[in-house]
Amino acid sequence: MEKEVEHVVGAYEEAIKSNAAKKRWQELDDKMKRATNQIHLDLHSLLSHIKEIETE
Repeated sequence: MEKEVEHVVGAYEEAIKSNAAKKRWQELDDKMKRATNQIHLDLHSLLSHIKEIETE
């Protein structure tokens, strides 16, 4: 999860530069969505694993 967050932070830092084009903001938005989806998948996997352990 930390990698996803660091990647988005880097994209944000590029997007806020004064000469950043609209494309940079779109790239940032896309990276944020992908990171959010990956975090969701990771949490779902973790919670499923915990549930399996609890039912054993």
